[in-house]
Amino acid sequence: MTNRYFVVLCCCLGIWSACTQEQLSKVGANASTAIHTQINVAQPNIIDANGLTYKAYKTFAQQLAITINERNPDFFNQQFALSAIVNNIVQSVQAPQNIADNFVHNMTTAVNAGEEIVNALGESGQYTFLHINQLENKKIRAIFRLSEDSDINYHEVYLASTTDADIIITDFYIYKGGLPFSETLKKLYLTSLVDVQDELDYSTTSSADKAFIESVGLIHEINGLYQIGDYQEAYNGIAALPQALQNDKMVLMLQLKVAQALGNPQRKQALQQFKKYYPNDPAIAFLQLDHAFANEDYGAILTLLDGIDLYIGGDAHLKMLQANTYVLLQQHDIATSILAGLIAQKTTNEDVYWQLLQIYLKEESYVQATALLTQMQNELTINPVPRLVSAGIYNQFLNSSIYKDWMMTQKTLNTQKNIATPKP
Repeated sequence: MTNRYFVVLCCCLGIWSACTQEQLSKVGANASTAIHTQINVAQPNIIDANGLTYKAYKTFAQQLAITINERNPDFFNQQFALSAIVNNIVQSVQAPQNIADNFVHNMTTAVNAGEEIVNALGESGQYTFLHINQLENKKIRAIFRLSEDSDINYHEVYLASTTDADIIITDFYIYKGGLPFSETLKKLYLTSLVDVQDELDYSTTSSADKAFIESVGLIHEINGLYQIGDYQEAYNGIAALPQALQNDKMVLMLQLKVAQALGNPQRKQALQQFKKYYPNDPAIAFLQLDHAFANEDYGAILTLLDGIDLYIGGDAHLKMLQANTYVLLQQHDIATSILAGLIAQKTTNEDVYWQLLQIYLKEESYVQATALLTQMQNELTINPVPRLVSAGIYNQFLNSSIYKDWMMTQKTLNTQKNIATPKP
């Protein structure tokens, strides 16, 4: 891979640091702008042009999550229309045939998108299917949460069907990457054409793609300035890029990265420009979260988490992060309301119960705590006592009369059911 290829990948992928639960423990009170577009997630009436229904797409998405969690990329790769993406990309600029052919060959043989997703999970990560819905442009998307340790990210996977009624993956978008996968590959292709510009036919090429090819050298210089900490010169360099690139998403993301280092007013200006062209893009919320964490801005974090949650159609994990933020604000009543609401909605996320239990124990609300322990046994079919005891930090609760009475009740019930009760 040439240095230019590497620069483009740096601009397209992995620019932004992870938004972690650990950071939430370090995060004032100024609200921030968030995304506010909600897409209806309850669409069981979906029927596509080939007659496939919501149920078929949901089953496909569930199978995709299962195989990724098994660390098996094959199902994703088999259904991923990589060849169609790559062949479409080379049509964007008429290049010498050998250049186009080499790109197609290299991408279709070397790219392993499924493996990249599997690798992103690490050893303990989970790939969780959340929703299926149909966008205004009739695209069908599946939303997945990728969580690894305290890191969290979301994927939009775009689906379609063939005339044979097979479901395929036409593209996917990683929110923290900021670009759909197809756009990332396209930037690679455009970068590969820099040294053969005199041989290109631009008759079918957009002005933005032409400007990008002609500006790769300058983008390389801008990235170099950023790497050595010359942020103002890097920012000035972005402003000097051709007008056709001023609304290019990759360029706007690069501008935001530089502006974050400069601070206001450049940061505010860069955010406004990004929102002008991509007002509802979820990537901007993740960008702003970095700034909110760095400034310990609780209000901004809550607003941004709410915006992401609204955009994707709801995720209990995000509401847990909101609840944790309210705990840090000492607003336990709001945190309790959020978590109790999730439990009332029959969430199967065990962490929701444990987070609420910790609040009850901290407030010494032992009656509510024992009631929740019972609910955990009934709803989750787990025995929470061993974990509670092994934590070694809840002795006051474990020695309370309320807990001892609860244990006696459990012992009686379990004896009747002929089930052994763990002792504290």
